[in-house]
Formats: sequence, C-alpha cells, structure tokens
Amino acid sequence: MKHLELDSRLIISVSQPGWTLHPPSKLGYVRIDAPDKIRCHWLIKNHGDALDRLATKFSVAVGYQHSPAVIWIPQKMTNSTEDQSPILQLGQRVRLTIPLLRVVETMLGDSSISYSLVRLSDQAQIAVNGGNDGRFLSGAALEETVTWRREDYWRPNDLAEFNRAFRQEQTPNSDRWFEYRYRARNPSLSLDLQQYDMELVTRYKLIDDGFGQLYHLGQNIELTQVPT
Repeated sequence: MKHLELDSRLIISVSQPGWTLHPPSKLGYVRIDAPDKIRCHWLIKNHGDALDRLATKFSVAVGYQHSPAVIWIPQKMTNSTEDQSPILQLGQRVRLTIPLLRVVETMLGDSSISYSLVRLSDQAQIAVNGGNDGRFLSGAALEETVTWRREDYWRPNDLAEFNRAFRQEQTPNSDRWFEYRYRARNPSLSLDLQQYDMELVTRYKLIDDGFGQLYHLGQNIELTQVPT
C-alpha cells in the first residue's frame, strides 16, 4: 500500500476546523470533505495541482459536509508497474453520489472486466474502465467513449428493442442482471453511418443514485468484429 503524502499547503488547508480527511486505508481512496460547498470549490480551484499529484497514487473524492455528491478524480496511471490500479475514465463534470461511488469501486475492482456506466436521462456514457486492454470498442480510446451517447454507436433497431426489453426486466439496485446482444460501431472511425461492424454481448443492471437519477451499469462480456 502506498503512503499518503500531501502537499504542505494542502495539509494546512484540510487541517482547519470543519475539514475532514479520510485516508485511503479506510475507504480505498482519499476523501476530503470541506465545511461547505463554497470551500469545496475553493479547494479544487486553489489546490488543483496538489490534488493531481495526489491522484498519481490514489483516487481522490472531494465533497463537503452533509452532501452525498463528490467531485471524483480517478487515479492516474504512471509508467511504474508497482501497485497500479485499473484505469477509470469519467466524463466531464460528473458528480458521484454514494451509490455511484460503490459502482466506481466495482468498475475499479477487476482490470480483466470491461465496465461502462450510462446515464438514462440523456443516454450519455459517463464512465468506462480500462478492462480488456483499455478499449471499449475496437479502435476507440477511453477518452472518446465518455463523449458518446448510445445513439452515437448503437444500431438504432437494437437500441429501440433494448429500451423496450429493459423496462420490463429491471428494478433499480437489484442483484439481477439483464444480458443483451447488439451491433455497434466506433463513430470516430465509421465513415459509413450504416456500417455497424462490431457485435457486443453486455450484461446490464439498473442503478439509482439515491436522488431519482437512473443509470445502466454494463459488464461487457463479448466483442466480435463482424465482416462487412
């Protein structure tokens, strides 16, 4: 386990009354709780470099007292092979509640499993892990995939059928998974908009973030190139 080393200015700030620092030995990541929302944003703005350096060793969650939402800074991968954790790529301005932090822990738990997280209100893919060699679709970098919505890469007929079937099969935060096979494409590479040259098999479960926002956690089981 790596030692927790903090920038001296950051130590002074989080040692003030009303601040709480949770070490990684307790949560598996570093959590900093500010006294209120204003000082939470102040910490991000004024100590961003120190938090980025800390994220080379641990994932970091910054929040404030009595709020379930946090700003999540995933651990950055380095060239060292010692004690590395799986990659997690998050979209911009993603706020994580406690139920979603548990999902993040699942996504970081096994680098051999490829996970994705989709927000249902806008079908945006907000998180993808580095399982299966860091690729979600053939030729797609993780940074790209968290800018996509489902309609960008799913075959339309498959997406429509999936949405009908999923509503019948799932209840939030249950242990039940729903498996689905569909055709997809890498929208960054597919010049032909009708060319869905990848077939995926994915297991899904429905997640409620505690505030009524629903998500699909997907576990990607199979990815096959389809001849065109």
